[in-house]
Amino acid sequence: MDNRADLVFNCLTQTVGREPGDVLVLEASPPETEGVFVFVFRDYPEPSLVTGFTSGLSAANQADWEDTKPELSLTVASADAAWMQALAYLVDWNRTVHSFSPGSLFHYGRAVSVESAMDSFLVFDLAIGRGGEFCNVAVDKDLITFLGVHPLYYDEVAMLQKVGIRKFMGLPEYRLFSTKRPDLSKIYKVGQD
Repeated sequence: MDNRADLVFNCLTQTVGREPGDVLVLEASPPETEGVFVFVFRDYPEPSLVTGFTSGLSAANQADWEDTKPELSLTVASADAAWMQALAYLVDWNRTVHSFSPGSLFHYGRAVSVESAMDSFLVFDLAIGRGGEFCNVAVDKDLITFLGVHPLYYDEVAMLQKVGIRKFMGLPEYRLFSTKRPDLSKIYKVGQD
């Protein structure tokens, strides 16, 4: 691992109280950038949940990253490794062209997992803990903080943009960690005649 990944690994290990069960490594594309790591903690923060944290996004530079640089965290109720692989690809494909600010939406291009038709992601608040609890790692002159990534169905994007993130996530059928929840755009016909 590189220095950045080592520091993130050590901070996460201290915060979670154990080392990750898996570390996914994605070689950098383009090759002049750092690789992407996803540190995977099974049964965290509770049994049946899997949480992954990235290292590699913050190696990029974006004009609006002034005080801090982001890394991402995804928590799902799924044992399918495809979710954590998708998190690594999301970073690798977009880090040189996108700032990953809260409210950012990404279309993955296909269903992430065979267990779900979800194919999009929202960057927003962490799904677990409090933001400051997860690290705020200092790497050289950079301060790294974690943002949450939340899976969506592509058809939910327009609905989310219309009603707002908090209202969308407050709907009774929304399940924060579920990869098998219903597509809310099929239940709520927002803005349609």
